[in-house]
Amino acid sequence: MKTYGLLNPFSPDNNFDNYFGREKELALLETSLVKEKHKVVVISGNNAVGKTSLWRVFLHSHAKVFDAKVQVFSAAPRFEGFSKIDDKIKLVIIDDISYDFNKRLEKDIIDLLKSHPKKQFLLVGANINNLKRINSDRHIHLDSLQNFESNQLLEELLEKKLPQKDILRIAKLSKGNPYLLKLFSYYINQNKYSLDQIFNLLNQDFSQNC
Repeated sequence: MKTYGLLNPFSPDNNFDNYFGREKELALLETSLVKEKHKVVVISGNNAVGKTSLWRVFLHSHAKVFDAKVQVFSAAPRFEGFSKIDDKIKLVIIDDISYDFNKRLEKDIIDLLKSHPKKQFLLVGANINNLKRINSDRHIHLDSLQNFESNQLLEELLEKKLPQKDILRIAKLSKGNPYLLKLFSYYINQNKYSLDQIFNLLNQDFSQNC
């Protein structure tokens, strides 16, 4: 279990530009943690669909509420136990809860929730069924981006103008996965691959694993 420690939403390493298609989920996260102050909120979704980006964008927009009061743990790749949580921490985030979620991790999370009744918790992972085993007040599930959202993100990310048919093709092959959309936009901007090579990569490797 890795501990990121206190999160600084204003870190220069955090870039929250080009964030599309999650307005509903962001509003739901705000309602759950800020307005209704739920104790346990869950974010689920397939790998690389934008779960971590969602809570980072949320914290950035609510820095006055959570700044210096957030501690983030990573449950990947191997659980080693939780470190002590400081009294001033308001929100505990357990990220990267993977598919190999086991009984020990489940028990330790439940024990952690019970031992900190006044703190809020955000659990983030890929396997919906595993996360459902832990009682939560709100469950937010992320699906892939819709076609128009993928197109909008590509048009914003690409530094060079591409024919609409190529944008549509990349969006379709990436299956709405925001990580792949950003990755291949970077490749195109850096001239690392031709469009034909990009299409081949998407067809042969990534489209099978999204």
